Amino acid sequence: MRKSKKQEILLSALKEIEKKKGYVTPKDFVDYSRPESSLTHKYFKWDDEKAAEKYRLWQARQLIAEVRVEYLGRVTDAYYNVTTIINSVPQQGYFSVAKVLSSDELYRKVLVEAIKELQYWQNKYKKISELKEVVNGKQLTKAKKKIGLI
Repeated sequence: MRKSKKQEILLSALKEIEKKKGYVTPKDFVDYSRPESSLTHKYFKWDDEKAAEKYRLWQARQLIAEVRVEYLGRVTDAYYNVTTIINSVPQQGYFSVAKVLSSDELYRKVLVEAIKELQYWQNKYKKISELKEVVNGKQLTKAKKKIGLI
């Protein structure tokens, strides 16, 4: 895999922090990046007003993701994050489980995203033998065929 310049800079910084401390925390990374002379400084939002608003948006995402409901006898996420076209404009937003299950378009988009996430986790942990068979590759391929991804 060819790394971008940004990836190289980030990896170098993380390795440096890990070498000094033995591991990396987000606070360590922010502190490392705080000086303007740090190569990673530019990847952070240092304007406190803008950063605070971005943090509140992140908090909102986390809070929305926490909400669960019982739907058809099962506890599930209350909302799904979906990118769709609304009035000819791509929009990303949260749609209730009821709305997703009642819309073929939204349902398919959630399925596509779920398959992408399963593939991501399968690839991320494929080296860990205890988790190798957690996601059944054949069933994943079957699901992809069923919704027309392959």
